[in-house]
Amino acid sequence: MYGQNLEGNDSLRSTHYTKLFEQAVTENNAILRLNYLDSIKKYAEQSDSPFLKLNAFICEIDQAAYQNDSTLIFELYDRAALLINTNNIPYRDPLSLKLELQQSKNKLRFTKLPTDSILKSFHRVYEEAYAAKTVSYTHLRAHETRHD
Repeated sequence: MYGQNLEGNDSLRSTHYTKLFEQAVTENNAILRLNYLDSIKKYAEQSDSPFLKLNAFICEIDQAAYQNDSTLIFELYDRAALLINTNNIPYRDPLSLKLELQQSKNKLRFTKLPTDSILKSFHRVYEEAYAAKTVSYTHLRAHETRHD
């Protein structure tokens, strides 16, 4: 990806800044987190892609969780769910699954909902995500094998 030209390609730029945002999260660098989040949101707003917009919501929710802002977290979830429904983003799409896993984690952290029901939901989504990853890998290997 880094060898490709990022000029004029909002999708590549968003992906690039998302990776940098995740690295800043890992390094616990608050200033870089905010800078990269601003860039992710900017490219999502410029794009017509619902996937870039959903990715921006996921990053915004990460930032709100970092700031312990549970009100904003659940407002962003509602907006992301509306985006998913409006654009018919499939349930098994990796971003949809990531959002649902993130939501389960934040429900455990910020609500008084019964833990066992949240964990059951988390486990179901985790299994879906694992299955989707396995299918994707198998599908990719099939393409590689076909071209050998």
